[in-house]
Amino acid sequence: MHRQLAALLTHREKPVYTKEQLVSVAQVCTETDWTAEEAERELMEIKKYRYLAKELEDRHPKVYDAVVVTVVNFGMFVEITDLQVQGLVHVSTNFGQVCPVRPGARRPDRGKEIFKIGRKVKVFVTNVDFDKRRVDFALAK
Repeated sequence: MHRQLAALLTHREKPVYTKEQLVSVAQVCTETDWTAEEAERELMEIKKYRYLAKELEDRHPKVYDAVVVTVVNFGMFVEITDLQVQGLVHVSTNFGQVCPVRPGARRPDRGKEIFKIGRKVKVFVTNVDFDKRRVDFALAK
């Protein structure tokens, strides 16, 4: 684009690129940009997983503020807001048993506690699986 613009500003008679060439170059640039953005996202995800795995190795799991984003019959998915990492709180970790989720209710119950989408919870990391790109959490007391 800079070459094309410079040619127009200097009143060259012939453009540097044809319209077809510009379309082709723009397509290649767009695809390259998408690839770079995806690689950056994946790198950031891996770095976050490494950070959480290091906590487990050091045996100093940190308690994080999280928000319930999805509730399913085997637990709930939460997102650590500060790290923008999502993971599963499996029902066996905190509820002691599989708790039924009433159809349409989308929330498991633990005694008097009800967990529904948007609820703020405190969690800590229990497992990081790099191969499956998965993080497991447990509720902090």
